[in-house]
Amino acid sequence: MNRNKLIIGIVGLVILLIATTSVMRSENREVIEHDYTFAGESENWKAEYHVEGEQVFYEENDTLRGDSESETDIILAYKGELSELSSVRKLKYKFETSSGSMGSNRTFDKAPEKKVFRHGGASSGVTSSENQEVKVSVQWGEETEEFTLKNKEQP
Repeated sequence: MNRNKLIIGIVGLVILLIATTSVMRSENREVIEHDYTFAGESENWKAEYHVEGEQVFYEENDTLRGDSESETDIILAYKGELSELSSVRKLKYKFETSSGSMGSNRTFDKAPEKKVFRHGGASSGVTSSENQEVKVSVQWGEETEEFTLKNKEQP
């Protein structure tokens, strides 16, 4: 019976130690959350670039460190009629930010069956800034357009 009390006491002490260490670490952490949507359009295309993520800054061995991760979702939509894309066999688009780029190079055996294209992914490293501009280039068939997306929250 005393042995069970001793085991319960040790387990309780370990849990208390883990909880205390976790609280101490969280006091030396700063978390910045990001949730931005950039939007814009050209003559033939409109696009949205959504980024959601966080940056964590913490102190380790008297040195300030940081980690970040984010998920992005891009939507590119043709503004005209789907039938206008009937001769397109290649679609290439690229979204460029200050922290990197993302895009796609698609080939179609037959006419595209939709006029909205999505692409997304996760990354670690630098997270997009809320006041940056996102440069978009779209090439379909023999045509090319470039335009800029701006944060929907910014005036």
